[in-house]
Amino acid sequence: MLCESQGISRTHHMLVSVWGRLWRKVNLVMFTVYLDDSGTAPSQRVAIASAFIIPAKQIVRLEREWENLKEKENFSEFHTSEMIASNEKSDFATWDEEKKRRVFRRVREISKKYGIYPSASVCFAVNKIDYEDIVPEDLRSGLGKNHYAWAIRHVIQFLDNWRLRPTRNVGPLEYVFDWLDVGSPCRVEIETIMQQAEAKATYYGRVGEYTNFSFRRRKDIPGLQCVGAIAWTCYTQALSFFCGTPAPTLSFEAWRHYGGHLEADGWLKAFTITRDQLQDWVDREAASGNMTMKRLIQWEESKTYLP
Repeated sequence: MLCESQGISRTHHMLVSVWGRLWRKVNLVMFTVYLDDSGTAPSQRVAIASAFIIPAKQIVRLEREWENLKEKENFSEFHTSEMIASNEKSDFATWDEEKKRRVFRRVREISKKYGIYPSASVCFAVNKIDYEDIVPEDLRSGLGKNHYAWAIRHVIQFLDNWRLRPTRNVGPLEYVFDWLDVGSPCRVEIETIMQQAEAKATYYGRVGEYTNFSFRRRKDIPGLQCVGAIAWTCYTQALSFFCGTPAPTLSFEAWRHYGGHLEADGWLKAFTITRDQLQDWVDREAASGNMTMKRLIQWEESKTYLP
């Protein structure tokens, strides 16, 4: 039997069957992208934005298998960092290391089974102090004061490159973000990013490509729990890369299982934005006559895109 949240989730994605003969009046969504963060707390040194791409037709199957896993292993919501820490207020308080390893592996197997291949997942990591030291204040204000929002721009660009490749030519995506409170600074920045992306798409004659996005609560959406596990893995690996912080053993296992170590050939595409890369980007922006800032100002003034 489906609970109400499951029914809503499935209906939300099955546009092709639901709209029937009215399909010409809507943008049919063939792929859904779940997006999550790690490192947004001020005390955390690295910011991560991660995405998990799944064909819409696979969502029902993923949710069915996820419900079976929850029932078998007795948890209500999978939250990787709480599991690793054996949070005493969570379902994971009494889990031993063997169960943690077993369930986490099953989470990854389900993700890889239903996500697209290759490049089903992508993450961008930035060292916060590098971003604050190198990116000028005016650019930070325009592109995202929140480091996570800046990383989201890179994820959106990656998804554009993925779906608009001539050999693929995928239509509009549905974007499902992990919940952020209405009016919170990070949510406002993400909403702005999506509005700016829509203005650019409209300029190129692709109206409606970025209007299908929402913020959903992780406990209701298995796809968000899957991408949360990916985000945790990338965050702990990025901490090791940028700060020398030893990554947990389960992080190394997950990293290799996701294929992060395979780089371009992996199921997971992980990008770390180094200090030198940030400086190069800032230098190129200056050499272009601050074109990025001009586009942002144009959008603020007229909500249109400046080519």
